[in-house]
Amino acid sequence: RDNALPHGYDEHLRARLYRAACARLEDALHEHPPGRKRRRAQREAILVTLEDFQVINRTRGDRQPGSPKSEIVS
Repeated sequence: RDNALPHGYDEHLRARLYRAACARLEDALHEHPPGRKRRRAQREAILVTLEDFQVINRTRGDRQPGSPKSEIVS
């Protein structure tokens, strides 16, 4: 019975997602001085990465389903 369900965990996909998130976070750290803008850029970097990997789909705020992915907020 368990074999009939698809597996939700993929170790290789998780590793790729983690590397991508770390790279975007590193960029956010270097592009913004410490403070609120940096924290906002870090949060956006994580959310954009999760969207790219289709883990989440943001539909609130200025983001609508199917709209282009946003860049890191400056």
